[in-house]
Amino acid sequence: MLPADKLLYAELYQTGDRKKCTECGAFFASSSNSVKYCPDCRKRITRRQAAERMRKRRAPVTQ
Repeated sequence: MLPADKLLYAELYQTGDRKKCTECGAFFASSSNSVKYCPDCRKRITRRQAAERMRKRRAPVTQ
C-alpha cells in the first residue's frame, strides 16, 4: 500500500538520482554529477575554505 502523500513516498523510496553527502551522510538531490556535499555542508565548507584563504593571505611572509 502506498502512502497517501506522494511527495513523502518519493522522498522515502526514490533514491536513484540522489547522492550521499561525504560530510554528514545525508541524502540529497543533485543536478550535477560532481557534487560531493549537501547544500548545508557546502555552505559551511565554502565559508571555512574562504576563511582559510584569507588567513593565509593576511599572514606575514617570513623568509
